Amino acid sequence: MTRRFNYTGRQRITSEHFSANVISEDPLIAAVSLNLDGLKVTSEDRIVIEPYVGNIAKRIDCGQVSAPTVPVSLDLSDLSSGGSIQFRVKVSGKDGRLTAAGDRIRLTGLNEESGRRALLPVETNPTLGEQIWKIEVSESLHPKLILNSRIPSIESRLLDDPVFGGAVLLPAIRKVLEVLAETPDGDVWQQDWLEFARRWNPDTNPDHTLENDDRDEWIDTIITAFSRKQGFARRATEPTSGAAK
Repeated sequence: MTRRFNYTGRQRITSEHFSANVISEDPLIAAVSLNLDGLKVTSEDRIVIEPYVGNIAKRIDCGQVSAPTVPVSLDLSDLSSGGSIQFRVKVSGKDGRLTAAGDRIRLTGLNEESGRRALLPVETNPTLGEQIWKIEVSESLHPKLILNSRIPSIESRLLDDPVFGGAVLLPAIRKVLEVLAETPDGDVWQQDWLEFARRWNPDTNPDHTLENDDRDEWIDTIITAFSRKQGFARRATEPTSGAAK
């Protein structure tokens, strides 16, 4: 294996920092996520995401690190007929020098198995009647969010519309956390969700039994921190909120 040396001091952005997953094949739409935690970047550095196929690319300016405007979804229809879509992610300073960058980050397919199962898989089903969504979870059943497929573009709306997304995801996550609080020592899906809980509430301790009031406070802390990061209300008040770019 050839060993490569980095003399520029530029940090590497990998699939651990950025991901793009297909949520619709026609039109081709991908959900994207970027987390720069652990990288030494400044609040004034600017972020650019570039999906590309061969020599054809589109540039998405995502603002500064201090207030990133990374879209929750991207319409990739104009790149869908040219081959395998990959991504470049660049973070640069005022002088234009790259402080962190990643390339050849691949787009994950709609039904593609990854090394790790999604935390909350989303499925559609036409038999929900007048229910818009429901959550399925138990001690031995991996959490699953089911959306009513009779509603047009409901999967895209979950990501594009912060009002709809917040109204569905937050109570769904709350329900999963309620079950987790009852079965924290489970080994089916619980360990992944404990990791999620610790991210938003570092005081999470599976060895500590929570009474009702303490459990509600624990869940509220996680929901509040997660909501703040996702910015559902903030994005809902923005003129271009949730629009795919």
